[in-house]
Amino acid sequence: MKAMELIEALSKKLETNSQIELVSILGVTVGTLNNWKNRDEDLSPLQVASALAKSRSAAVRKAQLETIQPIVELYPIDKCSSARNAIWLVFNGGASAGLYARGLKDALEKSYGIYIL
Repeated sequence: MKAMELIEALSKKLETNSQIELVSILGVTVGTLNNWKNRDEDLSPLQVASALAKSRSAAVRKAQLETIQPIVELYPIDKCSSARNAIWLVFNGGASAGLYARGLKDALEKSYGIYIL
């Protein structure tokens, strides 16, 4: 397979709009991609396998770094009642709370998968 054919197929399949986006997904450098483009020869099976392995490593790194993002690591919680005493809240994030607590409450309300241990 010619390198340009592989690059074009990957770009189309991965729905990338730029070379920078493609190298980020593949986990290779711009230089490597340019070297492939400039060759008018077939890629070896080892080169294709290496590209796939780098792509997999890049995907794992991205998943590890971007999927789970802690909002706060340690924050003391004390239950408090809601404005009309209808329910218990994990902590006071209302108007009378400090700026950090209000910001934390807003961030938690926009997040999914919150666990309190």
